[in-house]
Amino acid sequence: MRKLAMLMVNILECKHKVIRSVYHECDHIYSESECAEVEDFETALLYYMDKAEIRAHSKELAHEYYTAYPNAKFNYTLLKEHIEKNYKPTEKVYNTLR
Repeated sequence: MRKLAMLMVNILECKHKVIRSVYHECDHIYSESECAEVEDFETALLYYMDKAEIRAHSKELAHEYYTAYPNAKFNYTLLKEHIEKNYKPTEKVYNTLR
């Protein structure tokens, strides 16, 4: 029974990651990024400063916040603490906040 419970948790986590990525990528249908490749520090900086990427990452993080705190007023500190507690530093959502 414990293995089944752990499997269900893993499935829900994967589903959540897919939905978050879909929010991000679907936003690019309407707003395409100008910085296609991240090769070094400069292109990484340009990527994160790109209007389309800021918008897409915002949608991604908004979904994360709403999933964790439905109907709560937005609180950046709470979102940051939630991500630091629930995600590894190697995961994309964790690095988006850095």
